[in-house]
This record gives sequence, structure tokens and C-alpha cells, in this order.
Amino acid sequence: MLDEIDHKILIALVKDGRSSYIKLAKKLGIKPITVATRVNKMLEDDVFTIRAVPNPEKTGNMVLAFIGLDVKLSYLEEVCSKLIDISNISYVSTVFGKYDVILFAEYPNFNALYHLVTQEIPSIKGIKTIETFIISTSKQKYAGSFHIEPSPEKSRVIDEINEKIINELKEDGRTTYSVLASKLGISPATVHRRVDSLVKDKIIRIIAVANPTKLGHHVLAFLCLHVELDKVNEVFSRLLHYPQIPLVMTLINGYNIVAAITLPHLDSLFKFISSEISHIDGVSNTETLIRAEFRKRTYLGFDVEEMLRYSSVDDS
Repeated sequence: MLDEIDHKILIALVKDGRSSYIKLAKKLGIKPITVATRVNKMLEDDVFTIRAVPNPEKTGNMVLAFIGLDVKLSYLEEVCSKLIDISNISYVSTVFGKYDVILFAEYPNFNALYHLVTQEIPSIKGIKTIETFIISTSKQKYAGSFHIEPSPEKSRVIDEINEKIINELKEDGRTTYSVLASKLGISPATVHRRVDSLVKDKIIRIIAVANPTKLGHHVLAFLCLHVELDKVNEVFSRLLHYPQIPLVMTLINGYNIVAAITLPHLDSLFKFISSEISHIDGVSNTETLIRAEFRKRTYLGFDVEEMLRYSSVDDS
């Protein structure tokens, strides 16, 4: 059970995942060893992970896709283990609903995405069907998010060393400079300088990515909406106002909008869809995918402060 100090530590790490234990201790008025113990315990319990979140506009990975897979259940574990090893796939979870597995992928161009869905994924034994939806706009409501919208800004060329640093920090955002330096064959000072530059230039953010289940939100679902074409922008904006919805995306094919929603329990989900979503003007049909297990979650972030605020909401 997390207490108020744990909450404060987590909120601070959502804003800066590499904050030192000394800095956090000074801010909270406790000892650094207490901070270290609590952080390590929360990491061990999977309350959150600390990862680098790349900015697609700066890294050039502006082709984003939401992909649903129908999988032979006897191969589910093998399929998921192979998917999480693909670096450009940033989120993987098993789900109940139309698909067995959903994932998010990000690539610099459509050719690379095409290779993923026609070559890499089909080569994984056990996958029966693949449906690919291209994301046109994505907005997340948390401190570490990068909003994805059409932009005239040119992406920055990321050299090989920075790309390796980013990939390492995507796995563990608190990896020490000395460990990174040893892996990359460069000095810790060079690593320190490069990481600072990547953060300062908003190429990456290093943040705590919370596990909503551990914060009292036991249900994560994806609402796949068919919306009247002239109402898409209006529905998109309205969905962003719900504190239970941390992520809203528009798609250029298939569904018009996909929204992630976190709630304490299934009764809350049913009530929310029936009393709120079904009454939004322009929404013609809703399909719901309920997350079973996270397998990889470097893409989807959550507003921790809002989640803690609404974790004890009584829907009765």
C-alpha cells in the first residue's frame, strides 16, 4: 500500500525520472536512504518504471500506428516475447475483445512500418491476423508526454551514439553514466553531456511511467470509436476533458478515434460508457478492448496526480 510520501516521490519522478535521491530527500524533508529504499521498493513492485520517452518530432519517428493482432492462444507468450524485442514497438498488451494483443509502433517512414506489418510480425508463429491503424493525432495528459500533431518542424538527425543512449534509457531511465559509458565505449563525462543535451533539446524526457493497476485503477481499456466525420474534432476535444481518459488519438483509417481510459473496476467502465460515451453527439459506435496484461509500456503514460485523485471514486 502506497502512502503519501510514496505518492510525492512518484509525482516528482514523473516530472524528472533522474532526480537524485539527495534532491528528492531535500524536497520532501526526509533522508536520502529513505528515498532510495522507497524508490527501489516501488520499482520492484512494478508501481512504475523509469524510461526515456523520445519525442517523435525530434527523432523523426512520425509514422505512428495502433495495431491489433488475432493470435492462437497457445502461442500468446511466444508472440508477446518477440514483439517486445522489436525496438520500434513501444507498447504491447494482451486484451479482451476483438483482438488478443494490441501494440503501438513508431517509425520514420511508411516503408519501415510496411516492413513491420508485412514481414516482421507475420514471421512470428501463432499470429492469425493483423489490423493496422495509422495515428494522425495523439494527445496525452501527463507531464512526460509529447503531443503528436502535424508540424513543419524538421526532425533532428540523431547520431549513432545518441541513438544507443536513447535505446538504453528507454529500458532503464536511471542507468548510471558510468554504466552507459562502459557499454558504449566512451567517457562518463561524454555520456553526461549528451544526456543533458537530449533532455534540454526536448529530444527525450526521462520520467516515471506509472502502472495504473498499482494506483487503484484496475481497469485499463481502449475505446475504439466510429464518429461522424464532421464531429471528429469536437468528440476528440470533449474526450480530453475527462480525467479518466489519459490518451486520445485520431486515426486515418478504420476507427476515427481511439481513447485509453483508466478506472477502478469494471462496473465503473460499464457506467462510463453507457452514461457518458454513448451520449456524446457524433459517436455512432463503440468497441471496447480491455487490457489483460501489460507486456511493454514505454508509450502509454498516465497523469499520476489525476489518477491518485480519482482512484477512490465511488461510482454508486
